[in-house]
Amino acid sequence: MAIGNRLRSIPDRNTRCTRLIAELAMLNLNLPARVWLPLYSSEFCHLIVRIPPNAGVILNSKDKAPYLLYVETVDIDAELLFPASSKLYPDGKLGRELSKSAENLHSADWNNCEIQPKPVYSSFSSISANGDDDDLHKQFVFEKLTICDTLSQMSVDSNASGDSREPSALVSASDIRRRLTESLSAPTKQLKHSTEDPSASILSEPWDEKLKRVRESSPYGSLSGWRLLPVIVKTGDDLRQELLAYQILRQLQDIWKLEHVPLRLKPYRILVVSRDSGMIEPIVNAVSLHQVR
Repeated sequence: MAIGNRLRSIPDRNTRCTRLIAELAMLNLNLPARVWLPLYSSEFCHLIVRIPPNAGVILNSKDKAPYLLYVETVDIDAELLFPASSKLYPDGKLGRELSKSAENLHSADWNNCEIQPKPVYSSFSSISANGDDDDLHKQFVFEKLTICDTLSQMSVDSNASGDSREPSALVSASDIRRRLTESLSAPTKQLKHSTEDPSASILSEPWDEKLKRVRESSPYGSLSGWRLLPVIVKTGDDLRQELLAYQILRQLQDIWKLEHVPLRLKPYRILVVSRDSGMIEPIVNAVSLHQVR
């Protein structure tokens, strides 16, 4: 994140790119190391072995300096990543001690405690604590029907008020079919890369070709479990809104999968590091909205 803050103070774009390559080369002096990308840590255990400096690029931004870098990692076993517990307790002594502590905590005499738990009162005030379950069920059904009647009345009022407005334009199925046919028969437009955007040429390279090129030039490419992970680092932006959008898309994806809806959705990962910085997973073999515009 500190690299992005330093790049923001450089006004010239070419100088920024040169500075980014130098910064990434400095990071390589401390690699390989016991560090990993938290953006992908929930998917597989890995360690960072190298960051190709020349593969990093500054993304197009007027005021900020977001940059894209590629990280070479090697998959490892989780026991190798956290060997401290197995060395300190090779015979499982830690697990037995924790289990024993949990049993002692569970069997403690809570009557001797000065702090007593507060009773939880039901929202149905007319039902006593010793009331019948049937009475509770009847009141729940009554209140539920009352809410449904209220919502139905609101819907009727909304429809009645909507009748006074002009009817919305309806699109027929034949019109939609005609537009789709015209779009399919239209000639394909090729996106032209701007010469002022240095990231366009790097992002336009197919992912399979980039993966092969970096692996052949890397001293760690022959290792088992080698991966190339892309990541976008942004500073000066609040990514909490993007994180909320990601969570909503994940919910939609789960709903569509549960209902067997034939729609494909690809929510990209977002990691909020601070209130004005974070990491974003790039979508490979895709173009940005800036390039489309």
